[in-house]
Amino acid sequence: MVAIIESSPGPSAISEEELSDASAADECLSVVRGYVSGQWPRQRDVDPRAAGFFQVRDELSVHGQLLLRGDRLVVPAALRERVLTNAHAGHQGVVRTKQRLRERFWWPRLDRQVRDLLKSCEVCSQHDGHVRRERPPLQPIPLPDGPWQRLMVDVIGPMRGPSSERYGIVLVDMYSRWPEVALCQDATADSICQFLETVFAREDGAEHVLPGGGRVLQHKQSAKQLSNGESPCFYGMLFCSDASLGL
Repeated sequence: MVAIIESSPGPSAISEEELSDASAADECLSVVRGYVSGQWPRQRDVDPRAAGFFQVRDELSVHGQLLLRGDRLVVPAALRERVLTNAHAGHQGVVRTKQRLRERFWWPRLDRQVRDLLKSCEVCSQHDGHVRRERPPLQPIPLPDGPWQRLMVDVIGPMRGPSSERYGIVLVDMYSRWPEVALCQDATADSICQFLETVFAREDGAEHVLPGGGRVLQHKQSAKQLSNGESPCFYGMLFCSDASLGL
């Protein structure tokens, strides 16, 4: 028993004495130990604190103050975060972290707590395909007071057709929903700015230009040139790229 506890993975292994003391102080485990040592009531009469243990009641046993499910230790609530942190050391992802824990430990909703922990881990969320971080809710864009006050620009493509029309630069007035479209061979910063200069020469400019979430932001040359303000067509305009807009 001591070997199982003290050889647990992680930088801060838990001793049998710590686990025994925490188990004795855990009210939920005290209720479960009483049921295991005596007799389990009918499911509807089980103390709500012990409800998560009812389905595995035949696998539980008591050793002093310690509660086991088979040969795995049931970790008291006060030590679960520490056990999770130890198992998470090395950022090995959801599958490996669960595997390390299941080899030695158990408690109700263990898998859910592992997923929640790794969702909050920047490293795991970027490299583990099993982790999906929740996206922030989309925020509505306020309707401008009039036309040509706020515009949105984006690029679509590549598309089928002549090489000179593989991409489309799209500009939409957020007030009237009026679209302006230009087809081009490649959506570079120069072609985007040339298109905007042509439109603004006719429509007398705009107060705000919002880039869409597509190739305007993804195109390396465009992103560098536009973000540095090197293009004269963006002089005096506010170029917003707030991801919270959901564009």
